[in-house]
Amino acid sequence: EFTISSHHPFHVPAQYRGRLPQGPLPIQQCVAYTDLSLRRFFETARRMPWYRNTLFVITADHAVTGVRPEYRNLVGRFSIPFILYDPRGELKGEDATTMQQADFLPTLLDLLGLQREVVSFGHNVFSPSSPHFAVSSAGEMYQMVQGNFVLHFDGVRATGFYDKSRDPGLKHNLVARQPAQLQEMVRTLKAYLQEFTHRMTENRLRLSDRRSPTR
Repeated sequence: EFTISSHHPFHVPAQYRGRLPQGPLPIQQCVAYTDLSLRRFFETARRMPWYRNTLFVITADHAVTGVRPEYRNLVGRFSIPFILYDPRGELKGEDATTMQQADFLPTLLDLLGLQREVVSFGHNVFSPSSPHFAVSSAGEMYQMVQGNFVLHFDGVRATGFYDKSRDPGLKHNLVARQPAQLQEMVRTLKAYLQEFTHRMTENRLRLSDRRSPTR
């Protein structure tokens, strides 16, 4: 009941074909099926003894082609939801802070009260002292989003810089102006990529084993 195809050819179970809301994109029928599945899941979950003591996380591994114009560029193509549901009602509201999938682990560890030392390339999204940005790879280019600004970087130099609050379609490249925010984002992205590459080549993507030797 809960297995779907969110990729081509966008199948839904035979008994639901033609019975679910559809739209201009084939995937929208799958979205409607997902909505139905989640509703039925929570109808069952709320009767379970662990329900009120569970933090539910609803997110996606990647985005799909969007209907709205703001989702038809490289920022929109990497935009996914991060929904937290606490049945006790302690988490309320919406937050437009930029975050990335790497932020999920440190954010959830903090919300669950788990003080663990971890290797993470993300930050707790609810921490006011955390730098809030998102890094993604689009072919041979890196993209970094921080606040209203979008940086495109080819591994050597900045190839694009946009203010998405004024230019949601990313049509006006500001890289030639070399604004201060551009230089700061380039430094941050270079450090981010350097740290990842170093840890990957040195096999240091996890904490060292600190257990005492067996005697």
